[in-house]
Amino acid sequence: MKKMLAMLLIMIVPLLIFAGCGSDKDPSEIIQGYKDSQTYSDGEEGSKQEFGKYIYDESFDSKFQENEDYQKVSKNNIKEIKGYVKNFDSWAKLSTFSKDYDFGENHVTEGDCYTIVDKVVSNDSIGVRKQRTVYKMYSIYYYDIESHNLYHIFIDITS
Repeated sequence: MKKMLAMLLIMIVPLLIFAGCGSDKDPSEIIQGYKDSQTYSDGEEGSKQEFGKYIYDESFDSKFQENEDYQKVSKNNIKEIKGYVKNFDSWAKLSTFSKDYDFGENHVTEGDCYTIVDKVVSNDSIGVRKQRTVYKMYSIYYYDIESHNLYHIFIDITS
């Protein structure tokens, strides 16, 4: 009887451990230790927008700056980052979370940290002279050094 009980426990314990390993875990770009968070989602697959805000204290500034997944915002990349944020702003204004959306291109400043995880972007020509960027899908994590907030913006309009 004891052997059977032991065998049953050996089979059940790993299952219980794996059952706790669901998809509720934050992505690796979200450094653990934030004090509070708010996340919002609008739409469905093929036309989806997500916004997240993770609030840290000042001690996390160096963790983001030293994290190899993040880059510093510089003169060379600020225009590209603002392009993504400006595009997301136009979608966020129409979303169900528009009243809670408090990020924008005015937050993008040199010295902050960011990472772009996924992107499907193309440059299309309009007429002979003008080219525009078409943002179809992207996921950006942006850490604002001044406010100590990590913002996550995601959009997928691939359909």
